[in-house]
Amino acid sequence: MSIERYNPDPVRWVGLRSVELPLARAVSDAKVSTGRQLPLAAVSLLFVELQTEQGQQGLGFTYTLRTGGPAQYAQALELAPLLIGEDPNDIARLWSKLSWASASIGRSGLAVQTIAAFDSALWDLKARRAGL
Repeated sequence: MSIERYNPDPVRWVGLRSVELPLARAVSDAKVSTGRQLPLAAVSLLFVELQTEQGQQGLGFTYTLRTGGPAQYAQALELAPLLIGEDPNDIARLWSKLSWASASIGRSGLAVQTIAAFDSALWDLKARRAGL
């Protein structure tokens, strides 16, 4: 027996954008001087925009330093369709859905950072609906 959920305003569109933001001057720290990491020369940002059937919108983002930007975007491309038709108010369930869909690549690091962009977009949408 399946439970039908009443969802008067489901997610109808998810937009993604990956942006590489170069720094004016590379930043180094002790990890760079010991050879463990490269200087920080850019920040990779992932933006997630959601829109519901009634036109409500939410915007979220996450970032990576030094590496991971393309991988984060690739994961987001796989996750985005999972939100179509979903109730954007059910944020905890959607976090779980995205987390389980990402389980094979891990439960921390890049996987969770990518999900965070969707999560913050859902919370932004909820706040906008509440007039905040």
